[in-house]
Amino acid sequence: MLVDDKITFLDIKNIILKVGKKLVEEIKVFDIYKGKNIEEGKTSITITVTYRAKDRTLTDDEINRISEKTIKMLESELEIQVRN
Repeated sequence: MLVDDKITFLDIKNIILKVGKKLVEEIKVFDIYKGKNIEEGKTSITITVTYRAKDRTLTDDEINRISEKTIKMLESELEIQVRN
């Protein structure tokens, strides 16, 4: 993700938890990069999210829906750009 420098990890984490609710088991920062090819005032952050249901196995479709909704909320509420 490409994130404005004023946005904190806690801001991102709160949205992930809001969307994933009780299915979010763990959120980790995998990589942070600032420098060449990243515009001034922005930081590239890679985050991993582990989802788990206590009573069943989650399907790929469930996880994809949660991920898509999370990305849309991060884009709309924090103006985060997802990098491909």
